[in-house]
Order: sequence, then C-alpha cells, then structure tokens
Amino acid sequence: MIKGVEIKPRKPHNSSVRVYKFDDFLSERECKGLIAAHKRHIEEFSRVDPIFCCDHVADMNKHLAQSGKGLELSEGDLIPGTLCFDTSYSAQLKSLLRWSYSTAFYPGESPFSRVFADRVQRAAGLNPINGGKLQLTSYQEGVGYKTHTDCMLGSSEQRDRVATILVYLDDVAEGGETVFTELGIEVKPKKGMAIVWNNMNEKGICEPASLHKAAKVNDGHKYIIQRWYYYKSFYGLGDRPPEPTLPERLPQTARVTCDQYEHGSCRWYDEWNYDHIPDYLSKMKLS
Repeated sequence: MIKGVEIKPRKPHNSSVRVYKFDDFLSERECKGLIAAHKRHIEEFSRVDPIFCCDHVADMNKHLAQSGKGLELSEGDLIPGTLCFDTSYSAQLKSLLRWSYSTAFYPGESPFSRVFADRVQRAAGLNPINGGKLQLTSYQEGVGYKTHTDCMLGSSEQRDRVATILVYLDDVAEGGETVFTELGIEVKPKKGMAIVWNNMNEKGICEPASLHKAAKVNDGHKYIIQRWYYYKSFYGLGDRPPEPTLPERLPQTARVTCDQYEHGSCRWYDEWNYDHIPDYLSKMKLS
C-alpha cells in the first residue's frame, strides 16, 4: 500500500474536498521517461504550425488584449463550421499568445498506462474502469493556468470528473505551485510527488471548493502527468476518440485552444476533439 498524507487546509470550509500527497509516487527514471516522451511528441507536432481555436471569439480577444498589439478578431474570421481560425490568422496568433503544452496517451497505448493505473488504485482506491486519458503537460516560464474546477459547476451530469491525480515530474526553481484558492492549500512541485483530490461529493455534485490553479512558472520549467477519474463510467471512457474532419489540416497539426478567459488559459494539444464544432456542441446541449 502506498501511503498518502492529507494536506490540511488553512481556510475553513464545509465541503467534502480533501487533498492528499504521496511522496515518491513515480521514480526518477519514470519521470525522465515521461518528460522525454512528452518532448518527442511536441517536436513531432511542431513541424507544422498549430491551428488556434477558442471557446468564444470574445474570450480570444481578451487573451489577445494582453499582447498589446491591437489585433481583434470577429466571428467572420472563423473557419466555417468551427470555432477555429485559418492558417493565416493562426500564424499571427502564434506570435502573440503564450500557452502550455499537453500531449495525451490512452489506456493500452503504453505499458506504463497499466502500471500507473494499478499504482493509483493501490494508493487512492480509484478504479481504473473510471479513468480517462493520461495527459502530460508542461509550462514554460511565465505560463500558468487560471482558477478552474475539473468538474462542471451547477451541472447534474454525473459522467464528470470526480477525482484528479497530478504527479510532478520535476522540481521547479520558482513558481508553478498548484493552488487551491478556497482551501488555502498551496503545493510546490517536487519530482515524483503526486497529489490527489476529489472534485465532487459522494452524491456526484461538483464542489466549488475544488477550485484550483496552476501558478505561473517564474524560473524553470514545469512538467506534470495527470489523470481524471469519473463519478460514473460510460461507454468509450478511456478509449482514444475519433477526431473530427474539421478544420481541414495537414497530418500532425496541433491545436491551441484558448478557453474562457476568466477560468482558463491557452493550451497546445496533440489531439483534436469536437469542442470547437458548434453543431456538435448544440446537439450536446439538447441531449
């Protein structure tokens, strides 16, 4: 049994949210191997410029305002049928925005996925059947991720992220802390250490107290691996989903998605989903 220690909150709260840490959850060799795989994927997908997408054009313009370059986009600049910008606009955005990098692999695609799932189950009791993809993320200096929850606040959907495990793959000289703003908990990255927390209560309701952020890296480079576990398993969970045909793109084209400005940031991905297809999003709201 891998023993964890609860990180006690410094702020009083009435929620079910608990945060635990597990030192030496991954070995130095495992950390180095994951960082190397992450860098290799980024290099493979960086031979072609990424395509930029957004939740809303208004949010993209808020992100752009920070650059001070005066570029403002409109709905008419989107590729038809998408929330993405064409290669010409994307080339301009590449020089104006900063982002974190995420690469993903799915259960069965690497022997390590089984090792990781088994270790998480022994340490935290999280069932692999309820686990999604494994995501490697890196942050350069000056990059973080704004305050957000991993579950959907105010939603009755229980096919949602009940718990998160995050493992730091390297030390960070300064910055890069995981900050739980409502709990008064701040975790400094430490190579091999895992933190685990619940996002939902036992009834499957998203807890506002699970709000957290990735503080900006001030000195160094931050690498993590994380996996989300869902309150209810569902068909296809943990399987690599088919990618949409829109927007038209060259093979191994990455996307950079800029989320809701107040609760998100821009992030580079080596895979495509349907979050940038308005028709799909409309159908999901109706279902």
